[in-house]
Amino acid sequence: MNSKLKVLGSVSPYCKNGNNCPGYLFENGFNKILLDCGPGISSLLNMPEDLNNLTIVISHLHKDHYADLFSLGYASFCYHRLGMLNEKVKVYIPEVLPSEDGYEDYLMIKNLKEQYFDIVTYNEHSKINVDENTCINFLKTQHSLANFSAKIVSFGDTIVYTGDMGFSDIDKFISFSFCASLLISESTYLEKDNVHDPYHLHAKEAARLALLANVDTLMLTHFWPEHNKFEYLEEACSIFSNTIVANEGLMLDMKLLSNSKGGVSK
Repeated sequence: MNSKLKVLGSVSPYCKNGNNCPGYLFENGFNKILLDCGPGISSLLNMPEDLNNLTIVISHLHKDHYADLFSLGYASFCYHRLGMLNEKVKVYIPEVLPSEDGYEDYLMIKNLKEQYFDIVTYNEHSKINVDENTCINFLKTQHSLANFSAKIVSFGDTIVYTGDMGFSDIDKFISFSFCASLLISESTYLEKDNVHDPYHLHAKEAARLALLANVDTLMLTHFWPEHNKFEYLEEACSIFSNTIVANEGLMLDMKLLSNSKGGVSK
């Protein structure tokens, strides 16, 4: 099966100059999986086709990663009413307790009106069987609120998405992502930022993860909107050469990606 991944958004915490907040659409020929649903990503979806057989997974409940759920929710409601969407869109959000950060956002999504969603909560131990050949597993990583990295395994391809995370407790993450076909990693900072943030990665840290996990290809994302993406690429490639950057509309053919090993996109 020839699977594909489309970049819908690549910057955070706000959209700028045609760049949307995080969103990555994986398609295996039968089903579609949308990893995060940041502001602006709905503009790059094909409606209503992309709502059919769609599973949405939200890594964590910061608004730059889920805000377009409201647009897609109302779109699903309208298309269902018009008879153009017969099955509910499956939406998986992290389980958040009343005592935890993000609980208000959790309730807001759970109580969303005028939508045609099947909203389900998940945790680190959950496994989503999208179809008989495709599953999603999770790893809880360090962030300012509960974040879950996701691993899609489908027809021999393995895609790992970090969500938002810092460079700590990386042994678990390396094991989780080991030998993945594609690592989609946040890379919020550059060396010139001179920032130490326990909840986000620098480009070089993302590259170190890719090297240690022995992945085929690293795709950098979650860029600061005011920075030039080429600077991220340059820093990461000094450590891990098979690095590309996420650009809105970029379509990755997983079969070609696995065979190329070494291509760099600027």
